[in-house]
Amino acid sequence: MYKVLYRAYRPEVFSDMLGQEHIVKILKNQIKAGTVNHAYLFCGTRGTGKTTVARLLAKAVNCTGSMPDAAEDERPCGQCESCRAIAAGNFMDLIEIDAASNNGVDEIRELRESVNYPPVAGKKKVYIIDEVHMLSQAAFNALLKTLEEPPESVMFILCTTEPEKLPATVLSRCMRMDFRRVPEEQLADRVRKICIDRNIVMEESAVRIIVSAADGSARDCLTILDQCISGRSGMVTRDDVLDALGTVGEEIYTQLTEQVNDNDPASGLLIIDKLIREGKDSRQILQGWMSHFRNLLMAKFISNPGDILAMSAENIERISGQAQRTELSVINNAIIEIARTISEAKTSNQPRVLLEICMVKLATTTPDGRAVSINMKRAERKMQQQTAAESSRPAAADAYTDNSTYGGAGDPAGQTAQISEEPIVREPVQQTADYDMYEDEIDAIWAEIIEDGESQTDTFTLVRTGAVPIKMNDTEFVIKVSGLAGRYLEKNRVPMENLIAKYAGGPHKMILRSEDEESEEDDLAAVADRASQLLGTKVEIR
Repeated sequence: MYKVLYRAYRPEVFSDMLGQEHIVKILKNQIKAGTVNHAYLFCGTRGTGKTTVARLLAKAVNCTGSMPDAAEDERPCGQCESCRAIAAGNFMDLIEIDAASNNGVDEIRELRESVNYPPVAGKKKVYIIDEVHMLSQAAFNALLKTLEEPPESVMFILCTTEPEKLPATVLSRCMRMDFRRVPEEQLADRVRKICIDRNIVMEESAVRIIVSAADGSARDCLTILDQCISGRSGMVTRDDVLDALGTVGEEIYTQLTEQVNDNDPASGLLIIDKLIREGKDSRQILQGWMSHFRNLLMAKFISNPGDILAMSAENIERISGQAQRTELSVINNAIIEIARTISEAKTSNQPRVLLEICMVKLATTTPDGRAVSINMKRAERKMQQQTAAESSRPAAADAYTDNSTYGGAGDPAGQTAQISEEPIVREPVQQTADYDMYEDEIDAIWAEIIEDGESQTDTFTLVRTGAVPIKMNDTEFVIKVSGLAGRYLEKNRVPMENLIAKYAGGPHKMILRSEDEESEEDDLAAVADRASQLLGTKVEIR
């Protein structure tokens, strides 16, 4: 039966351990000097070797041989009968207890009774209690006396990822050793050796992505490697690894960040839509994007970012260039905003919506919360390039005429209503009825329109952030818009007017006003009011 890589390549001697030299050195010295402690506490994050070192220590105290060609006696040898029995998992004097499923006081009482029996096959009886923080308070109390003064032939090794949950009485009875995350360079060396051993050819950039995704965990690193090489023949490329992990390349995050710098949310939303259609996960995109901004932060202050960033020379060059073009306040704000979105996305069933809102916020607001003007010419040019292949499709407004939704024939998922590339045609407001009669109702009507529109398409968020209703009468609905929201509404005029008709009580013509036009109209209204007061009759300026 196939054995997974992290089990097949589990260290059998201390020299095989990765990244825990400070602990290995102490244990080897204690073994040689005969000063091994009776109780140890191994702490550290997942996959850093706590249980592996505990088994190596159990081997060492029961080892009956020595490593061949060694200058001096070094244990464990990995070759004697005891070492082989422990490696195979059938050594009678090594007892491993999972505290997550054996956390009651009754299990600890049985342990206290068993320690009184002498070792059967080795010199010492070793108890490894994994996830020891899961023990109940009563179980800890039952263990204290035995842990402090066990029989001469008994050793305890407690392993935990959360040492802060252990009582101080337990901590004071153990020699504590903290395991560190394994350096990426050591993980990369191990991945290369395994690939050579398994006759696998892997690109260096692919190796770097694997060790970066492992986040210092040797077990996670080998699990990811197992996933990446399964079912693949020939060379394993960077794209193969990205596909296996479901993540995206650094160049995508560079593009998203450029849209933020250019105040171009439209292009950013199109990139996100493309990634989602390719099957990428919104939460992973958020995680990767925050890591990208962290890389920009490092490159902002470090003259040679390659010393700290594990990525190719080409990507480091891109990162350095973008860091110079990006203000520090933008980087800080982006990290905070993305971190907040990641936290919300953990419990949301619509992480894509949160990702798109985050994109729009970063691209349309300054770090202090002020709105910024959209670079429409740049946005239009990029949208024309990205939608050139779809130029033969019918206009979105025509496509929506029959079904009156934001999905349309060109977009069955209803997620990516496109923004018009034609300029908005401004039409004069015709005074067909009294606008004041709906003054108290317009805000409630608008709220219903926004809620309904966002339930049909994620991109309707552009309307919430860039459009405000001004006034309405029996036949017209006037909206003040920013440039991007105006283009969006003009493109989707038919479904928007259907929504207005649904909540305003009948058909209404949607009239869009830019901020400049609204200011001009207000000025003309003020002049008309002043003239009416002076002349004693109603004056209208058309």
